[in-house]
Amino acid sequence: MNRPFNRSLSVLFVALIFIAFAYNRAHADNDSANWIADRETGCKLWVSNPGPTQSITWAGGCIDGKAEGQGVAIYIREGKETGRYQGECKGGKRHGKGTYIWTNGNTYEGEYQDGKRHGPGVFTWANGNKYQGDYKRGKRVGKGLFIWGKNPNLTAFVYNEEAPQNDPGWMTDPQNGCKIWMARLEPNQSATWSGGCADGKAEGNGTLVLFRDGKEIGRHEGGFINGKRNGYGVFTWGEGTKWSGCKYEGYWKDDKVDGQVRNVSTKACHFEDDLEKIEF
Repeated sequence: MNRPFNRSLSVLFVALIFIAFAYNRAHADNDSANWIADRETGCKLWVSNPGPTQSITWAGGCIDGKAEGQGVAIYIREGKETGRYQGECKGGKRHGKGTYIWTNGNTYEGEYQDGKRHGPGVFTWANGNKYQGDYKRGKRVGKGLFIWGKNPNLTAFVYNEEAPQNDPGWMTDPQNGCKIWMARLEPNQSATWSGGCADGKAEGNGTLVLFRDGKEIGRHEGGFINGKRNGYGVFTWGEGTKWSGCKYEGYWKDDKVDGQVRNVSTKACHFEDDLEKIEF
C-alpha cells in the first residue's frame, strides 16, 4: 500500500543527489578556471575574474604547486600588464599584508584574506584621493575616512555596509590633529579648527569650519571647552543649506544652544521657532 509513496521518495532522493552532484561539479569547474599558472614555473595563483587572455608571473615561494609566502605577482591580459601585487600569499591566494598597484595609478595597501581585501587598508586613487578604513570580503565596511588629494585638510567620514548612520562622535582636523565634538556625523563631512588645543581637543576661542562633499556648510566662531562649543559664539550657515546666509548669535553649553536666538545677519531668517530642527 505504501510502495508508490516509497518509490516517490526514492526518486526524489536520487534527484536531490543528482542536483547536488551537478552543482558541485559546476562549482569545481568554475573553481578550476580561476587558477592561472605561471608559464615558466608552473606555480598557480588565484584570479577572481580571469579573462580568456589572462596570464600571470609569480616570483616567490611555491608549495604544492601554489604561490606561498612573500613574493611579487604580475597580472597580464592581452600581453599587457594590468596590475601587480607585492606581499603575502597562502595556498595561491593573496593572504596577509600586501600592496596591489594598478597600471591606471590606483593602489591598495593593507590586509588580505582568501584572495580578497579583508581588514584595515588604504585605497589611493591616481588623483591623490584616499580612503582609509576596514574591508570585509572585498567590500568596504564600517565607518571610513575619505581624504581629498588636492586638499588634505578636507576629510570626510564615509559610511559603508554595517556602519551606523548619523552617530555622534569626534571629528579630527587632519592638519593639527585637534578633535571637535559633533552631535551628528554624516557621510562626506569634515572639519577644520583654528584655535587652541588642550589634550588633543579644541579649547578656548577659535573658528570651526564644517564641510560636506568639499563645500563649506557652516562655521562657528566662539568659545570651546574640552572640544565642545561653550559660551558665546556666532554660527554662520554656508551656501546650499536651508539657512544659507543666516547667522545665529548667542550662547552654547556642552555643544547645545543655551538661551535665546538672535539673528545678526542682514537676511530675515525667522528661525527662532524652529530651533530644535536647525542643523548647527
